[in-house]
Amino acid sequence: MKKFKSVKDVFKKKDELIEGPEVVIVVVGETGSGKSTLINTITGSSAVKIGSGLGSLTKKVEAVKWQHDGRIFVLVDTPGFDDTELSEEEVFSRIAQFLQLLYEQRILVNGIIYLHPISNIRMRGSSIQMLRLFKQLCGSNGLRNAILVTTMWNRVESKEGLSRQKRLEEDYWKPMIEHGSHTYAYRGSQAEAHEIINQILLNQSTVLQIQRELVDQKRKLLQTEAGQVVDADLASSINRMQERLKQLHNLIDETHQDAPDKLAESEINEDVKEYLSGIKTMEANRARLDDDYAKALHALREKIRALSQVQQISNTDALWAVFGAQQES
Repeated sequence: MKKFKSVKDVFKKKDELIEGPEVVIVVVGETGSGKSTLINTITGSSAVKIGSGLGSLTKKVEAVKWQHDGRIFVLVDTPGFDDTELSEEEVFSRIAQFLQLLYEQRILVNGIIYLHPISNIRMRGSSIQMLRLFKQLCGSNGLRNAILVTTMWNRVESKEGLSRQKRLEEDYWKPMIEHGSHTYAYRGSQAEAHEIINQILLNQSTVLQIQRELVDQKRKLLQTEAGQVVDADLASSINRMQERLKQLHNLIDETHQDAPDKLAESEINEDVKEYLSGIKTMEANRARLDDDYAKALHALREKIRALSQVQQISNTDALWAVFGAQQES
C-alpha cells in the first residue's frame, strides 16, 4: 500500500494545489461496498441513507456538501454496480450524466474513491468487469486521482484480509497503481476516512476520460471507451442467452425423439419464452441506450436551467441542488 503523507504535510500544501472553490470527490463501487457509510463517516452525519438489506438504497447520484477546516467538500454518492434492481448500463448512464453535467459547468474532479469489500472471498466476474469500466471511466490521467479502498475489514480475519489486499495490489489493481492510483485499507474509523480525504487534497483537480469524450469530443455514450466496455458486456450477455436458447430447443427435440413428456416439454417451453423475452429486452435496451441517455441529460439540463432562473442562483448552485447537495458542517 502506498504510504499517505502526514496531515501536517497535506494542509501545508493544499492551498497551492487545489483548484476551484469546492473539493469534489466521487465515490463508486459495487452495491454493499460501503459508499454511503463512508460518506456519513467522513461528515459525521447521517446525510446519506444506508440500506440494511441485500439491495441497494442509492438509486441515483446524490451529492452532500461538507465544510471542514475552512474548505467546502462535495462528496458524491453513486448507485452501486451489480445492483439488484438497476442494470449495469443504467448505473453507468446515471454516473456518466452527472460527470458530463459537472464538466459542462467546468467543475473538475479532485478525487474518485473506488470501494471494494475485502470480505469478498474471490474476484467475481462482475467485479472484474467493474474494474475494467472504472479504468476506462477515469482514463490514465484520472487514475492519478483515484484511491482504491478496501472496506468491510470487520468481516474477515486480519491475516486473510492482508493476503487478499496484497493480491489486489499485485494483480487486479496493479495497472491502476502503475498509473498513480493510491490504495488504502479502510477499517471504518472517522480518522481513517479523513486520511483518505487528506490524500485527495494533494491532488490537482482533473478531467476524467469520459468527460473529455462526452463534452470535448462530443461522442455518444456507447462511443466512449467506458461505453464500449458496457456495450461489449451487453453483447456477451445476449450471446450467452442465445446459446442457452439453442440448448433448450435441442432439449425439446430430444424429448420428442425419446419419449414424449408433455409436462417436461411444457416446462422447457416456459424457459424458452423467458429467454426470448430477456433477449428482446436486452437488445431493445442496447439499441436505445444512447437516445435514452440524451433524453435524460436534456431533462437534467432543463431542470438546472429552470431552477437557476426561478431561484436566481448560478447554474453551478442549481446543479448541486438538483443532485440533492445539502450542507453538512
